[in-house]
Formats: sequence, C-alpha cells, structure tokens
Amino acid sequence: MKLLSKLDQIVAIKKIYVSIKHNSPAATKVLREIECMKKLDHKNVLKLLDYQIKETSVKLVLEFMDYDLKTFIEQMSVPLKSSKVN
Repeated sequence: MKLLSKLDQIVAIKKIYVSIKHNSPAATKVLREIECMKKLDHKNVLKLLDYQIKETSVKLVLEFMDYDLKTFIEQMSVPLKSSKVN
C-alpha cells in the first residue's frame, strides 16, 4: 500500500478474508468491485483511497468516518426523509 505512507489523514482499513487464487471467480469479482469503488465519487459514499490484494485477504483503505451507517440510523430521533438523501 504505497499510498498509505503518503496520506496525512486518518483512514479506515477494512480487511476482508477471502481466498484469492489467480484467475478464480472470486479474484475476478474482487477486482471488478475494486475497480467500481475506485470510480465512485459521491459525497454520501466513502472514497476508496488504496487497496492491497493478497492470496488470503483484501485490504481496503477508505476515508474515515466517526460512526457507521447502522449506528447513525439507530440514533436518529425521527426517520430520515427521502428528500434529505441525495
């Protein structure tokens, strides 16, 4: 993860355990999803900053949030209106 050493911000690292063998269906799916994540640019979606693929795991370096979506929704006092979601 070359980029990680260059960052001057707090990040989240998500490690996903998955068997990635060369040209396997799992490897193809992971690579396709990473490519999609790299292209995403929306204020309501965490940005993928970097990634590392190994034979037994994938590490994603993401923007950091102080909370997760599930906790945010559970702590809301009123339901979120669809007009507030962009």
